Amino acid sequence: MNKFPDIFSIFGESLKLPSYFEGRVLNSVDDSFYSVFGIYEIVKAVDGLINCNGEQFSIEKSGRGGSYINKTKEGEAIFSAVKAYEHMVEYDFFYVSKLNPKAYIFCNSIIEHKIRSDYFEIRSSENLEKIVDLLNNFVNKIILNLNSKEFMKRNRNYFRGVVKNYRELDLFVKRIIEKKKKVFVSRIEFGYREDVLCPRPGEDFSSYYKLKKSKESFFKNWKVNSAFKGVIAYIWRFECSSSRRLGWHAIFFHDYDFHHNDVVRLLGEYWTEKITKGSGFYIDCHDVKGKYRKCGIGLIENSDLEMAGNKKCDELRKAIDFMAGVDYYAKLSLPKKGRRLGHSGRLIASK
Repeated sequence: MNKFPDIFSIFGESLKLPSYFEGRVLNSVDDSFYSVFGIYEIVKAVDGLINCNGEQFSIEKSGRGGSYINKTKEGEAIFSAVKAYEHMVEYDFFYVSKLNPKAYIFCNSIIEHKIRSDYFEIRSSENLEKIVDLLNNFVNKIILNLNSKEFMKRNRNYFRGVVKNYRELDLFVKRIIEKKKKVFVSRIEFGYREDVLCPRPGEDFSSYYKLKKSKESFFKNWKVNSAFKGVIAYIWRFECSSSRRLGWHAIFFHDYDFHHNDVVRLLGEYWTEKITKGSGFYIDCHDVKGKYRKCGIGLIENSDLEMAGNKKCDELRKAIDFMAGVDYYAKLSLPKKGRRLGHSGRLIASK
């Protein structure tokens, strides 16, 4: 049987880019994970420093008698990461996110040393030597913090939930597909208009509580609600775009024998008309496939699990990576005991 990969094959110590990034086009500042991609640049840069020796920045003479800052490969990565940090500051990303511990160390060190991206490109300045010393001290402080007990503790606590969530969803999805001969998978994004919902969930959590209450109303009595006809299970997660708009994303599993062409429309209209009274919106991810190159949308048969390298199962796995794995880089800031991710629980009989 073609198993979904274990969490450690995706989030190994090498910090290879998780597969859910293959399913997003990161070319819009309003995309939910544009800023998360910035955090990937930061984590990658910090990871490159772990086994580094020597200074990453030095002064080199140019051909015309001037000087410039020479960067090692790791130094270039640090430069890119500082620019990514400045982008996230510009879009107020830190109001809404709890950072990966390596990104946390990096960002704190930037603030402590007052690092700016234009420092890396200064040429022929009388302060060039001081700037190079500042940049190398900045990097050395990051390396020092990576070896601290405080970092080790923060790292363990942060990833405990990430690993648990991925394994739980992995098992949940496999159980659905193994029990049903045919399953139709759909994905929908839900939210409120910006003029209705406060765009900064990290400031007072009022938008989170409003959205949470609406989501709970949406799923209330879903097992007997006609809008959910054919739905046998679902997964949901809260998410926030770089424009700070809070919303939630869901994957629905439909019994293929009971699904019909209007399933997404019925669910979307139930949200916009019944739950939000016209102040909400929904996006059928099938209609924006340019945004999701690996959608995980459509028919999946039980026999697909037995085929090695099956494309449909691979795409569904990437959709699950997205739901559980995005917390690897940043977790949406929520009040105590607030949940970012959940699922329907036990598989129900078809309606």
